[in-house]
Amino acid sequence: MKSLSVEINNIKGINKLKIDMPLEPDVYAITGLNGIGKSTLLSSIACRLVRPINFNFLNNQDYNDASKIVFSNDGICETWTPNKGKWNKDSQENEITLRGFQEGSITKGTRFLHAFDYRFYKKLLNINPTYLRPADDFVSSNLGKILYNDENHYNNLFRVDRATAEKYYRYKGVIYYEKVNETFISQFDLSTGELMLINLLHLINNLLVRTNNREHLNLILIDEVELALHPSAIRRLVPFVKSIAKRYNVAVYFATHSMEIIYALPVENLIYLQYSGEKTIECITPCYPSYICRDIYMHTGYDIVILVEDDLASNIIESYIKKSHFDINKRIQVLPVGGYQNTLSLHQNLLAEKILNDKSHIISILDGDVEETVNNIKTNDGQWQLINKNDILFLPIQSIEKYLKMKLFDNKDYAFMRDFRDRFFKFEDEIDWYKHEYLSNINSKKEQDISMGKSTLDEKAYFANGKNLFGILTEKAISEYKYTKTSFRYGVCEYLIENEDFSIFEKSLKEVLCPLL
Repeated sequence: MKSLSVEINNIKGINKLKIDMPLEPDVYAITGLNGIGKSTLLSSIACRLVRPINFNFLNNQDYNDASKIVFSNDGICETWTPNKGKWNKDSQENEITLRGFQEGSITKGTRFLHAFDYRFYKKLLNINPTYLRPADDFVSSNLGKILYNDENHYNNLFRVDRATAEKYYRYKGVIYYEKVNETFISQFDLSTGELMLINLLHLINNLLVRTNNREHLNLILIDEVELALHPSAIRRLVPFVKSIAKRYNVAVYFATHSMEIIYALPVENLIYLQYSGEKTIECITPCYPSYICRDIYMHTGYDIVILVEDDLASNIIESYIKKSHFDINKRIQVLPVGGYQNTLSLHQNLLAEKILNDKSHIISILDGDVEETVNNIKTNDGQWQLINKNDILFLPIQSIEKYLKMKLFDNKDYAFMRDFRDRFFKFEDEIDWYKHEYLSNINSKKEQDISMGKSTLDEKAYFANGKNLFGILTEKAISEYKYTKTSFRYGVCEYLIENEDFSIFEKSLKEVLCPLL
């Protein structure tokens, strides 16, 4: 996957922050607490997106002589440092080809570039109607669809083009007006949400739609998009932006606190910023929404909250609870959090902050391969002391991905391989039909290591977590066997429950969920 690596040092109170940002066409979210550095990160990247290089997004007080920004992409590395208020690149030989734009917060980006220049405000109130032209359908229809779920809501939206605005009003920009009865209301007198969205749609229309992405933009950075937008509008905005990203081959990054955005994106598209030391920022990805939103939890309506590491573990637990009827007369919520450390840290945090009500019970169920590690850390290092030992359970398998990798590739269980094929891939001639593609992935990884001067590993060590193999299986199930991603995952979970010994786990789970039975 192509990506942009960015490292910022000594900028606006951040000693160090390094992030790897995929450039695959999709929508991503960078999130974290207020003041963690989301806007600073986007401003540092936005400086590099402009031609010619322009670091005006960073004020002089934001950096010092020790400041540095390092960009890496496709084998090219650029290091930028300031000297007497001017940023310079270490070498002029190689240059990263990186285009895009930032739609900033109230004070950053192009969205509000002219919005607060009150010299023009009164002049633009009484516009000459002969200068007005109907707004492009892309802007008017999508504005109505996102804000009101009605693409015809802004049929009376007009615009004054840039040349006319500059000639007659000395305003360097495009102005939009809504006709209400016989009056034309400028975008500056519309609601803040309308103003923000009009400018965003205008930029997308000009830079992507009308030009068919002739500039081949790589990145669109959008900061604080949730300002003045109703949650329902944000929920409609996300699929709209996804469609733009796919259609015009751009990666779109939101810097946001919006739970609507966070819960709408896959975990691998979520990047969570958190402190790992004094003024040092760590980027956690993939990251689960429950971990990100732990400080604004709203799970007080559940009798039992079960924290697990990932979606597959969640599928197992939900299937097992349903199969064993452990949810009778109680409300249970299963939340994937991401990694055993994140899971137990969230568990500890929920107990310490007393976020759930006194009657709610929290348990963590972790993959079986971390049992020894977790018990040693809890016993010897004193971590997670608020968590009762009986409230930490372990699955009887390492993880679904590792379990399948062991059965299908590492230590081939031919009886299992035949049965698994007949259950999910019945039209495949070979029981190890996936082997060629999986070995091809391993060989590609070996060649990459060799090209980078690294030592190669044993075949079993590559993709040790099994996710690569599970991805091959999932893609086949979806493309040729008419499964959905969800139905295949649940099918595999139910298959494992049927074929593996879960008796000890069932007893432990029953004791926690149904102590009176």
